[in-house]
Amino acid sequence: MLTPLLLEEMNTLWEEGERHDAVTQGRRERRLNITPDTGRLLYQLARTRRARHIVEIGTSNGFSTLWLALAVRANQGKVTSLDILAEKQQQAASNLARFALVDRVELVCCDALDWLAKAPLYSADLVFLDAERTLYPAYWPHL
Repeated sequence: MLTPLLLEEMNTLWEEGERHDAVTQGRRERRLNITPDTGRLLYQLARTRRARHIVEIGTSNGFSTLWLALAVRANQGKVTSLDILAEKQQQAASNLARFALVDRVELVCCDALDWLAKAPLYSADLVFLDAERTLYPAYWPHL
């Protein structure tokens, strides 16, 4: 359930990301978080879909991962979040611990295309693409 305190903490994390990105030059170092409104939309989509397995491509610091994990928690589900940068996944792991959602997420540091090519068909209820847009066309056949 999205309590006022939880929403306030999520907003604080988003604001931290915005401040970080405002002074960070390199795209790979930026967090590029979704907005809180987008997070709530993802949460609602996953909840109403009753998603039990969500694949997220592009973990960053885990802001969107948190929204997805909150959604699957109600269904005893799991999020598999893929990112090629270990530093980003370390940030995400810290944020998942902060929100007590570590048990709902598997962080996988790998090339998403390689992972998708090996994933069984129809193994996810929902896929959230939030990575380098130029790579999306290569992902489509595997989604």
